Amino acid sequence: MADALVLVRAQIDGDADFSGATFEGPVTLGRATVHGDLVLSAISSGQKNVPASQFRHRLTLNRTTVSGNVDMREARFDSGIEAPSLHVVGALAAAGAAFGDSLNLNGASVDGVLGFLGTRLISVDLGRAAIRELLLGAPGSAKPDWAGPDGKIGLSLRNAHVGTLRDTTAAWPPEVNLVGFTYDRLAGLGGRVDRSEVQPRPNEWWQQWLARDPVYSPQPYRQLAGVLALEGDNDAADAVRLADRERARAEAWQNRQWADWALLTTLEFTVGYGIGAAAFRVIYWVVGLALLGGLVLWTAPAARRKGSLWCVGASLSRLLPIIELNSEFTDFFNDPNRERLHGWQLVFFAVLGILGVLLGSVLVAAISGLTQPH
Repeated sequence: MADALVLVRAQIDGDADFSGATFEGPVTLGRATVHGDLVLSAISSGQKNVPASQFRHRLTLNRTTVSGNVDMREARFDSGIEAPSLHVVGALAAAGAAFGDSLNLNGASVDGVLGFLGTRLISVDLGRAAIRELLLGAPGSAKPDWAGPDGKIGLSLRNAHVGTLRDTTAAWPPEVNLVGFTYDRLAGLGGRVDRSEVQPRPNEWWQQWLARDPVYSPQPYRQLAGVLALEGDNDAADAVRLADRERARAEAWQNRQWADWALLTTLEFTVGYGIGAAAFRVIYWVVGLALLGGLVLWTAPAARRKGSLWCVGASLSRLLPIIELNSEFTDFFNDPNRERLHGWQLVFFAVLGILGVLLGSVLVAAISGLTQPH
């Protein structure tokens, strides 16, 4: 047992082994360099069993460099760890560790695996961190125990970058910060890892995961959709893009941005925001309006004599004024003396023509990608 330990700017040629130690006071290795492993975990060797380290006060590893691994499995940190800009050349293993306060790894870099299997956590700040592989969960392994209070960000990944993200559906805290978070791969997708590591999840899970960030930003949605598309899961990617537009529409309503809300609502109900097969939702509008126009024409005796199919065809021709289906349809609506159509019918088909132009414009914009955020 020790009261405190201060090793600021220390140069440790081998391993720094603190297994079995209990520190009542603060421990500081700020700006120190460990040319081996930093060992805080339990050690079992033959008949020798050494318990993991215990820190009653905060452990500080500010700008510390560890040339090997950081092993803090089963260690106890009553006041958490302050380790901004920590650089670990190997892996950082925290399986089974217990944190009574926050773990600050803001700006840290871990060249190996950063693992939290079975770790008891209050909150973790990985903002601006660079990690080769983030291991939050694996099938058959204990998930992290997020013991922080409700309404507090449990895990901040703001502007962090991870090469491979490996998790399970139950591994995440209720609230996360995903703004600016980027990753190259999702473990278990695309057949890149053993299939035993794959945990299937429905499209709704991805949407709920993104919704754990209480502050909306389109970037996390685009990031996930891009990775899913690269992995070949285009259906899930489209579902994420739709969820992005739906949340943007809800945000516009909540913030009273009426123009944005009206535009997004129009895009939703006409072309499904131009995403995937939903873009062809406009066909239902074209068919519905053409049938409605056919009913209106059926009320005109001159049109009714030509038959129901003719009425629908003429209505469709009016709805799509750019395309002349039949010159007879065009001549029929050229009725300045109102011999064939009443005034209200002419007004109806004038509005129908305007709607046709609008629907066509929205469809072209959707197909060309203009309805998507950039």
